[in-house]
Amino acid sequence: MARPRAFEPDDVLDKALEVFSHQGFTATSTQQLCDATDLSRSSFYNAFESKEILLMRTLERYALLRQDDYRQTLDCDGTGREIIDGLIADLITLQFATAERESCFILRLAGELGMKHEAVGHLLRRSLRDSRTMLEELVRRGQRDGSITNCAPARDLAALVDATVAGLQTLGRTALDDADSRRIHATLMALL
Repeated sequence: MARPRAFEPDDVLDKALEVFSHQGFTATSTQQLCDATDLSRSSFYNAFESKEILLMRTLERYALLRQDDYRQTLDCDGTGREIIDGLIADLITLQFATAERESCFILRLAGELGMKHEAVGHLLRRSLRDSRTMLEELVRRGQRDGSITNCAPARDLAALVDATVAGLQTLGRTALDDADSRRIHATLMALL
């Protein structure tokens, strides 16, 4: 009879998410993951088999958490413009709140791993697609309530917002400062 697991899988995945978010996949060692999750090496390998499988499970958990965030965002009161404006302002504030200038976990991994790992790439693309879908719904909402222009289809404007946010998150790690990011944000909102 197998011994019951002495850990909560979601807690382990949340701790792994923190480590991968701060260090990336490649720079994170299995020992660092064991230390962060309080798992012995044998428990780690029994539960996850490899660092890659832990990453995939962590991405699946992250996607579930983000789905809840997306639902809450779509349920918010306000115009489509107000919600998009608030989301971007919050992202900028969060990124510049620490010296490390943390950015989106998914964008960081996409930049690091690209399409090198097919299963991870699939999960990354799914997460990015989910984010774009939420933005598209917010743009549609803004077009319906008159707060966002109808000069282009909601899908295209959502792609513009998504690409701008990805650029802000990526360049914000090294090249942009808070004021630059806020100017780009204001310009994007003026275009919408």
